[in-house]
Amino acid sequence: MEGGEDVDQRLFNRDTPAIMAASSQSWDIVLYLLQAGADPALGNRKGLTVATLAKTSRVASHTKALQDLAKVKKILASKGLL
Repeated sequence: MEGGEDVDQRLFNRDTPAIMAASSQSWDIVLYLLQAGADPALGNRKGLTVATLAKTSRVASHTKALQDLAKVKKILASKGLL
């Protein structure tokens, strides 16, 4: 991130911005955060991680969200998280 912000700053329920974005199926934002250095292995108080949310995501086929999710899954797989 340009201003030196912590991309893994813990929020409510110890969610990270990436977990919050994944929870709302905003895979374009998750992709951006991962590319900015977010740690996809971090979990919240419920044990959810970006990887667990990506595994259970149900985005519509033939959408940009599905393309972004595929890119996120590729990153997660390269880190051994899928």
